[in-house]
Amino acid sequence: MNINIKNIVARIPESARISADDPDSAPELLTDAIIRGQLLFFDGPTPVLKIPRHYQRISKDEALAFIFGYLDEQSQIIVPNRHVEEAFKRLRHMARLQIDLEAEFWRAQMYVNLSTGIYGIIEQDLVPLNSDVKFDYVVDIIYRPHSKLEDAPNFKNYVETSVGMDQYLCLMRTLGYALSSLTKARKCCVMLGRPKSGKSSILDLLESVLKGDLVSHESFDRMGTERAKVKYIGRRVNISRETNTKPNKNADSFKSLISNERTTGEEKYEVQKSFIPTLFFVFAGNVDIEFAKECMDDAVIDRLYYIIYDKEIPAEKIDLDLDKKLWDERNVIFSIALDSLKGLIEDHYDFKAGPAAVEHLKHKRYLIHTVESFLTERCIITESGKISSTALYEAYVAFCRANALTPESDKSFYGKVMAFSPSIRRGRVPDINGNPVRGFHGLALVGSEHQAADDDSEE
Repeated sequence: MNINIKNIVARIPESARISADDPDSAPELLTDAIIRGQLLFFDGPTPVLKIPRHYQRISKDEALAFIFGYLDEQSQIIVPNRHVEEAFKRLRHMARLQIDLEAEFWRAQMYVNLSTGIYGIIEQDLVPLNSDVKFDYVVDIIYRPHSKLEDAPNFKNYVETSVGMDQYLCLMRTLGYALSSLTKARKCCVMLGRPKSGKSSILDLLESVLKGDLVSHESFDRMGTERAKVKYIGRRVNISRETNTKPNKNADSFKSLISNERTTGEEKYEVQKSFIPTLFFVFAGNVDIEFAKECMDDAVIDRLYYIIYDKEIPAEKIDLDLDKKLWDERNVIFSIALDSLKGLIEDHYDFKAGPAAVEHLKHKRYLIHTVESFLTERCIITESGKISSTALYEAYVAFCRANALTPESDKSFYGKVMAFSPSIRRGRVPDINGNPVRGFHGLALVGSEHQAADDDSEE
């Protein structure tokens, strides 16, 4: 919910406005009025405004406008700004006005705050909840129990023509997870596919039900910078559209953010803030996200899953009113999405990616394991096997070229060969001229004659 100054001041009851005939008394009068009003609170140094169904973080300027709004028209003319600032400073340090929204997040993690009630993930229904539970967000949907895909015909057509039914469950779990406070998946979603395939439509819909400052839009390549990270505070999801080919050079920060580990962020000229990023990351585009080569490892890939958009919609069949139609069906769509979360938890946060997405991720893993792939596909572990280091590396380079892979350096290659199996040992082997050279025992190329060497010549 975007809150502007006019909307902020409109929340002040007319009967609460005060008259400060003596301007010097304004700090005390304003402080007392704010305390009694119970509308302005603080989460640490961050001002928070109490909205009917949730608590909204606001900026310092917005908080000052709110405090200033407690003065009647005449007092607003004569009271200096420094007195409003003084009241703000006093209020910010009052323990009675402090609330811990981070603690409240964990407390209400298994619930979703909707505009018409509290949804229980395990109960799969609206549930009564203690009024003292505080949410820092509200999702703009009405829960429809027992909703089915057939209840949203336009969305059903979208699924069939954009992602396919084999990715339907993955899509719903993704949408539900983005609305929720769940964090144990420790994965981000990459929506990858052709232009005009429907990625923007579903992301627009998701963003439309997450009002205001609940969505950030930091790009993938700079997601780990201090200025990007500070924008994640209080957000539910980061939606990055149109990924580019710029690689992410900070895999450690990526893994930390996706895993919801404590981090820091700061705006220019402001104090660094420490926080736990509890948001979900979605990256969408026509090209895949990329990491710097030295950053890629299994831990990075373990934090990814994909939804593949490979069904380009012909121009003549593009529905220009699709966004409105999906908005009209939003209550059904997101009710199904919310109901999918219990299954997601029971499946240990497996989003059930479709076959094409699974294969795509397997290929990415294949690319970072070129040595292991070569040894698995082109070599055999055998006691009688012996091969020179040079011959083995040349075969590996040829394997990489044939599969459009980038070979690793010979030093890295030899180290990974030794780590591949305890049966592989270093030793002397004869080259094509019969001269003893450095090589490996216990390993041979598939289809080649095992090289013979005197075991006594091992290093």
